[in-house]
Amino acid sequence: MHRFLAPLILILLTSPLIRAQPVTIDDFHDLQAWAVIASDGVAATISPDAGPTGSPGGALRLDYDFRSGAGFCVVRRAMPIELPINYRLCFRAKGAGPANNFECKLVDPSGDNVWWVNRRAYEFPADWTKITYRARHFSFAWGPRGPIPLDKVGFLEFAIAASSGGKGSVWLDSLTFEPLPPTAPPAGEPALSGDGPFTIDLKGSREFGGLILDWDGAFAADYDIRASSAASGDDWETIRSVRGGNGGRDDVRIPDGEARRLQVLPTGPGPARLRSVRIMDPATGATASAMYETIAAESPRGRFPRYCSKEQSYWTVIGAMGDAKEGLLSADGALEVDFQGFTVEPFLIVDAPGPARLITWADTTISHSLDGGDLPIPTVTWAADGIKLEITALADGPAGESVLAARYRITNTGPATIKARLALAVRPFQVLPPWQDLRISGGTSPIRTIAYERGSVLINSAKRITPSPAPSGFGAAPFAGGDITEYLAQWRVPPAMLAEDPDALASAAMLFDLDLQPGRASSIDIEIPLHKQSSPATFDERLAHVREAWTRELGHIGLSLPASAGRLPLTFRTAQAHILINADGPAIQPGSRTYERSWIRDGSLTGSALLFTGHGEQFRAFLDWYAGYQYESGKIPCVVDTRGPDPVPEHDSTGQYLYAVDIYHRASADEAFARRHFEHVRRGVEYIKWLRALRMTDEYRAGPAEKRAMYGLVPESISHEGYSAKPMHSYWDDFFTLRGLQGAARLAQSLGETELAKEWGALRDDFEKCLDDSIAAATKLKGIDYIPGCVELGDFDAPSTAIAVYPCGRLGPEPYLTNTFERWYTFFKGRIDGTVPYKEYSPYETRLMGTFVRLGWRDRAQELLAFYLNDQRPREWNQWGEIVWRDPATPRFIGDMPHTWVASDFVSAVRSMFVYERDRDGTLVIGAGIPKAWLEGEGVKVERFPTAYGPVSFRLFRDGPETILEFSGVERHPPGGVVIDLPVTGRARVDGAQRPAGPVIIPGGPARMEIE
Repeated sequence: MHRFLAPLILILLTSPLIRAQPVTIDDFHDLQAWAVIASDGVAATISPDAGPTGSPGGALRLDYDFRSGAGFCVVRRAMPIELPINYRLCFRAKGAGPANNFECKLVDPSGDNVWWVNRRAYEFPADWTKITYRARHFSFAWGPRGPIPLDKVGFLEFAIAASSGGKGSVWLDSLTFEPLPPTAPPAGEPALSGDGPFTIDLKGSREFGGLILDWDGAFAADYDIRASSAASGDDWETIRSVRGGNGGRDDVRIPDGEARRLQVLPTGPGPARLRSVRIMDPATGATASAMYETIAAESPRGRFPRYCSKEQSYWTVIGAMGDAKEGLLSADGALEVDFQGFTVEPFLIVDAPGPARLITWADTTISHSLDGGDLPIPTVTWAADGIKLEITALADGPAGESVLAARYRITNTGPATIKARLALAVRPFQVLPPWQDLRISGGTSPIRTIAYERGSVLINSAKRITPSPAPSGFGAAPFAGGDITEYLAQWRVPPAMLAEDPDALASAAMLFDLDLQPGRASSIDIEIPLHKQSSPATFDERLAHVREAWTRELGHIGLSLPASAGRLPLTFRTAQAHILINADGPAIQPGSRTYERSWIRDGSLTGSALLFTGHGEQFRAFLDWYAGYQYESGKIPCVVDTRGPDPVPEHDSTGQYLYAVDIYHRASADEAFARRHFEHVRRGVEYIKWLRALRMTDEYRAGPAEKRAMYGLVPESISHEGYSAKPMHSYWDDFFTLRGLQGAARLAQSLGETELAKEWGALRDDFEKCLDDSIAAATKLKGIDYIPGCVELGDFDAPSTAIAVYPCGRLGPEPYLTNTFERWYTFFKGRIDGTVPYKEYSPYETRLMGTFVRLGWRDRAQELLAFYLNDQRPREWNQWGEIVWRDPATPRFIGDMPHTWVASDFVSAVRSMFVYERDRDGTLVIGAGIPKAWLEGEGVKVERFPTAYGPVSFRLFRDGPETILEFSGVERHPPGGVVIDLPVTGRARVDGAQRPAGPVIIPGGPARMEIE
């Protein structure tokens, strides 16, 4: 902009004389006010270019290149504004390049608090287009202030963040800001007049999101909606056209509409009678999902997905091991066919006995199960009066060729013959609710075309559903022609075999006739290929194949427990399966939707859980793949996805990689693997040394106490999600850094790299001393007696601190560590007895079971286990999301289901109950978390559990008055021996020799232990 304009911005925007006038913030004839910022792996430059009028130097041109695939670039300028309650920010833009996220950000003067408009996968218009953002479009992005609306702006940013990546250019021009009066309610109710055209007087200029039209008998199938901004109504402009309506109620979205008068102009023959018109508010018209909420609110419950009624929805993943594509099955029985894809939803039309009726999920008692109790083949069962519907879904085939298949089995459970029809509706909804809005958004899914051809249903010319047997009826309709449930409620389908929908909200249904005698059942099967290539098979063949494959894959280790252990062994096995399903090839991922990315943080811990349950090859493949994305600096990226590595600095990442290489090598003794990764390890250690040097200057060595507490640590980062609003010196980062250095020194020693082992060991010891000194200093500064989450805040975060115990192997410094977990246990007990109110928690907390085992708190670990198993949703599907809300119906974000970093924390914690490595004294500990109750009956049987010293098997049971342990021994004897820590005390004999009471240490060979 012209530089003389800058000092005037604040004056102009706060002057009462021109408050209602738009102010030019920048005309882009001078770009000196703008700075360009790019993350690692992204090239970005700005330059002047021709504006909309073609004059040279009238626009800002941003050229970007996402060379590494992921990342972001930002153009930023100071914009000191006292922000009014209502305002309008306008600019002109155009672009060329792939779809990427386009962000417009208002940043407060501190630079810490950000509100934004984030258009995901945005396709810039090829020609100059005016873009307007109002106050209501901006939402809280991040910052320590939280979602308190900004009152002052310091900076304006436009950002391109990688969605597709690639190269592109964006042009910006004519940036203006206009204060607006606060939004006021309309001066009166809209007035409808005329008989076609129908005119709606909005009683003044008004923003709206669309119209809800109610036709009275005769209706207009085709019509235009026109808008006028003049009171006289002589500047009509068509803003929406509707074709193929079916009368009754029409919901017509017009996002960001604004007018004084509106007109509904029928364009077809015949009379039409419009009974009433309602105005959608802007929020309702902003998204199709919001519009459906209003429709569902005025429809019988069950006609739309549960989340349309603002009730929480749950689901599970359907996929083949290692495949890049997965489906989802909702807890109500809707099947999502691909990533953010449409759903197939069942309905029952019962004709007899009794009057005809439509049965939806809301009219039934719903239950859930897994095949065999633990295999990832879920079933949803509806039970209604005299009829039962079982919906079973699976994925069959190798990765890259898998097929989704579902069976709908209807059983007559009553005394009379049932005549019914199963309707399988194809609907423009995801399984994910719209509040699943992190990186992707749930809610609707586009269906532009849908047709029945050659025995199958083709959707969007890409996805095909093939039923068996063939349906007895089929019909499709665009959104304007009515939702499919309007037809099913009349016990029929639309007449058309094809629907094309400009709203991308078409729906359809297949009908299957049923005539069932009492006790008889009938099945309808469908299959949907997830890829272009797949092999044909019947549902029964697929079911048998998938059962056999998962039974084999989950049989690498054995765990048998008595009934008193509840669903623990089932969840232990299902969790492994879910981890393997969420992985895309070698890429271990915590989810299949929101978190379909690979973090080294999640991968290192999830990979460890796989390693110690017999799936080490998956862990090895992950590390081989991930190491290829290491930066030249030695930094390990925090996350990698299909775009490449993410450059965001998260300082736990390098330590996590070093730990992962070490733990895999120790358990596998794979020297070729260790040598293949050793150069990556060396570069990682050098990067950690560079990071530490940033906090070993005089500023931190001899500065004020707050600075001295940071001496020798790694710098602040946002790796800990609690500090995403503002980076902190997180002990999470430092514990993982220490564990990484421990592993690097051990790896160097095992490979004969003696000098490096000595150097890295000294680095490890110095870092550990700095870490302990920092914790002591931080606790003194904040007046606390526990280990805080970070240096700056003195915050209490025991689930984060738990990683100090595992995988980092520390039981100190004391008394701070014990105090931390004693305090958390008191909080946990308060949750149960009601003295501590809570709304939600994250089941990452399951890792605390392992912490308690290592602290010797056997009974407390069992209390945690019972609590978390009770909070699985649905319980019979053996899974958790990332967030568990106390009220299961709370309509809030829950992350992926199943969330398999949570699953891996559970698996690792449960494993520690039976066996874990105690590195501080070089021992292998057996039985430290087993309660007395599990000794009854057949007792405990552990088979082939991998450890750092080889596989472990043992049996623990009661035989009359004695407790017997039969231990198989390990291949490599631990330096400190094997510690037998059982839930019973008394005189012990090991292979006939008497031992003193308490934990018994044996060398590591096979042994029989008897306790009287």
